[in-house]
Amino acid sequence: MNGHRIGVVALLAAGSLASGEMVTRRWTPLAGEGERTLRFDLAGLPSGARVYRADLVLARSGPVLGNEDDAMVKVEVCPASGGKPLALRGPWFDRLDASEAIRAACRVPRAQAQFVVKSCPKWAAESTYLDVAYEGQAEKPPPAAKGLKALHRSGLTFITWQELEDPFGAKTPTLDELRAALKQLDATKQVRCRIYRHTERIDAKSIAQAELLAEVAPLSGYNARGVSTDHVIHQRQLRAIDDGLYARSIAADPFKVSPDAPEMGALPVRRLAIEDGKPLPPGLGLYVHQPGKAGRAFYAVATCVDGVTNLRDLATGSSLAEPVAEEAGPGEPVFQNVEDLKVFYDYPGQRMHYVQWCAPPLANLPNQHHNWSVFVPTAATGKEPLALGIYFQDWRGFYLRPRWPHKRDQILIATDDSPWPSFGYGYHEALGTPRSFAEGVVHDYTAARIDAFVAWVRKKFAIDPARISCHGMGTLGGTAAVHYAFRHGGSVAWVVAGYFDPSPGTCPATIKSGERELKTHLPQMEAVWGKREWDIKTAAGASIWKDRDLTAWVRANPKAALPFFSIGAGTLSPVWAQQVPFMKALLETRQPFIAEFDWGGSPPRYGPEYVRLDKPMPAVNPDRMEFASRDYWAEAKVHYSSGGSINSGLSWDPQAIADAPDRLEIEGRFGGAVTLRNAQHFRLKPGERAAWVLDTGRRETRRAGEATADEHGLVTIPGLAHGKLILTRADARNP
Repeated sequence: MNGHRIGVVALLAAGSLASGEMVTRRWTPLAGEGERTLRFDLAGLPSGARVYRADLVLARSGPVLGNEDDAMVKVEVCPASGGKPLALRGPWFDRLDASEAIRAACRVPRAQAQFVVKSCPKWAAESTYLDVAYEGQAEKPPPAAKGLKALHRSGLTFITWQELEDPFGAKTPTLDELRAALKQLDATKQVRCRIYRHTERIDAKSIAQAELLAEVAPLSGYNARGVSTDHVIHQRQLRAIDDGLYARSIAADPFKVSPDAPEMGALPVRRLAIEDGKPLPPGLGLYVHQPGKAGRAFYAVATCVDGVTNLRDLATGSSLAEPVAEEAGPGEPVFQNVEDLKVFYDYPGQRMHYVQWCAPPLANLPNQHHNWSVFVPTAATGKEPLALGIYFQDWRGFYLRPRWPHKRDQILIATDDSPWPSFGYGYHEALGTPRSFAEGVVHDYTAARIDAFVAWVRKKFAIDPARISCHGMGTLGGTAAVHYAFRHGGSVAWVVAGYFDPSPGTCPATIKSGERELKTHLPQMEAVWGKREWDIKTAAGASIWKDRDLTAWVRANPKAALPFFSIGAGTLSPVWAQQVPFMKALLETRQPFIAEFDWGGSPPRYGPEYVRLDKPMPAVNPDRMEFASRDYWAEAKVHYSSGGSINSGLSWDPQAIADAPDRLEIEGRFGGAVTLRNAQHFRLKPGERAAWVLDTGRRETRRAGEATADEHGLVTIPGLAHGKLILTRADARNP
């Protein structure tokens, strides 16, 4: 920590600055004060100066994740003279409020400020600085911002301005070029734009009372998160068409692309669009604000270079002359472009790229944007409602193209699980900030933003509410799909997944499979939710690990109307040990599902032909499971097996279902004891008797009997093979 760099931010405070401006000087600590002591020589700060704001920014070498012990360590910095620790300042929680300490230091001549850093995991001392705003005189401010505009739509205010430097112009940079440009810009000089908001017009006087929303780095108009591994797969397949040697080189796994693969760096990065299909012009910066309530607001943008900010020249171009009328709400996604990716299941239709901007409560920080794909089939005429499939992916940057075949009258939506892999639920509010995991809770940020996007899709397109499904790929995507679907049982008709973890609380860090030791996904979950032994709570006050336990939840809620589940489980998968108790719980509570076990865990392609949320669905407990005594089922042992299946022959005709208050008919192939779930009209009270008939079409195999509804109003008919099952109330005449 050597050197003494001073930056100046100037603005005129309202009403009280007769002889000076409000100036911000930025100091780095003096050297030689010890590893945990920060001393700032506030030379140039007048004795008794009026201090408006002071921030101590403790840089860190990287984020502290929840699977690190340091995640529970609270950042604590105190004035050396004593007193309370400095408080983190929101909404970004990236700096400490040192205002009172600096005011105290200014009461004596030749002011100095000294702080003791008692704890700060991954502290980068060389990048620490102190920023003090006080009444003084600014010198040599940078050029003023130009071209400021603000557009409000549905709860989001899009703020744009002309950046000081534009290294690309009309050229579209690659991801590597964009990263290199950002690094070079900061190495040459640190350029930032400060975004201010106020209830009155912001000028050199009123800005002293304006709210500082954010400091924005250069090149903010580019959608770096929109670069997808799907683009790499697309390029690979195009190249493989004409290059046989290359095709053979990728044949082993052409679809496996890491988000950190070198090929990703060569992909072009598009400009963001804030109006449908209109990318931002070159050279514009972007910040998106979500106001907490409706009203009218003014905005200003001030340029800041190496700590010197120009707040003198706040006129047209850098400060709005008229206020923006704002609403409260989650905002609506913005259409970016049509993706032309001829890979995977390329059915007729358009794959459209949207961006969804989020802030709390849909994210832990403001100005977060998320990429979505929306595949609209050619069958979308606007007359007939379409099915909706929600796809959950396993990797960052993989959101554009589902890999499975699907119904051709189905809209498909998909997003990547960013900025943190959250298994479709959410993450700790402290993640990515200096806050401690001990001070906050886990929020359902991811599920909430998916809810918001699904609600928008259902308004924009004609969606059949009875045909909404979830699809998961990989352990992360499968877990996300299953948990999301089961917690939305009233709106999701069916879910399909291969690998998935229904009960993270029982997941070990490693698991033995023969002579091999397999790593599980537990560290990834702990990274976003905190170590399991810490038992971090959700916003509702429940343990995150108990809240995510679907096995226990299914057993505790046998009456719940759950989606029909199509499971592709692999006995070699590290999650097999959690999947077996979950499948047993589904059988015990007579919930509808099928499962196929194999070494790959490929999900059965089952559901849209049969399952509707507005129709009954059979839950079958099979008469025979030939694998029931094998150790991979009885003991949930993870190892290679010859496989097995549950209800893989189950089928029924949704068109032949009759569901009336006094009669229910369903025809299909069952193979066991059938419990009819999801009846819309034929509903029995606990203890009520039902007469049933199985019409097989042959007199000698026709069966009949009576069954009594259990305490949940469910009735189970044993030993059904195939035919038409007819239920009536017991006091009605049998057919």
